[in-house]
Amino acid sequence: MQSLRHHLEILRTLSLTDFKLRYHGSLLGYIWALLKPLLIFCVLYLVFQFMFGSQVEYYALRLLTGIILWSFFAEATNAGMNSLMQRANIVTKLSVPRWIIPLASIATSALSLLINLGILVLFFMGNGKIPSVGALLYALALLVLLFVIIIGFSLLTSVLLPRFRDLGQIWEVLLNALMYATPVIYPITAIPESYRGWFYLNPLTPFFEHIRLLLIENKYPAMQEVMPLGTIALATLFVGWIVFNTLQRTIAEQL
Repeated sequence: MQSLRHHLEILRTLSLTDFKLRYHGSLLGYIWALLKPLLIFCVLYLVFQFMFGSQVEYYALRLLTGIILWSFFAEATNAGMNSLMQRANIVTKLSVPRWIIPLASIATSALSLLINLGILVLFFMGNGKIPSVGALLYALALLVLLFVIIIGFSLLTSVLLPRFRDLGQIWEVLLNALMYATPVIYPITAIPESYRGWFYLNPLTPFFEHIRLLLIENKYPAMQEVMPLGTIALATLFVGWIVFNTLQRTIAEQL
């Protein structure tokens, strides 16, 4: 129990330090955590409201929800992947459980997510949309599953990156492609029905769609639609943990 508390304290210290360093020296400081998703939202809304605004009810809410979810996913996966490389001094010099380092990077992104969710709450209140408690809890459960996928991905890629340095560049390209393959900007209904099945092969699509339907329309996804997401999350975490445990023993030699 004491060991767990010690590990949690290290995790808290690393994540808060990362969060402070991220905005250190910038003129607006922590305000950037609020401004960044809002500025992206404003640009995309001005561009795409003419295409989808008149066709989709509460398009602004759907767009902002998608941007916040996507920003968290992109930021957390990038941070988790690069965590061991960026904290090589800790890995090589201190006796710290190495799994804490990618988790701390993800926790830093989670802090930004919490701030952005505060903005989302204000937008929902301004539009008179108050989700039910059940819908909020269901959306939170889906967010936890997404979090588990990010942890598994980060464990896997953080130990592979020092061995395959091109992985970071490949993931940046894939992220750009994945954003357009995920209904962040557009509603899934904008895709012809005959092609939607291909978009649902992307695991992020059901996460984004279900969370928006829960929060905006109070529509609950069927259990058979959610079970595969849980399976994907657990499988990603399992593979990530096995590979991390196997390769982390020699990771200091690669940094």
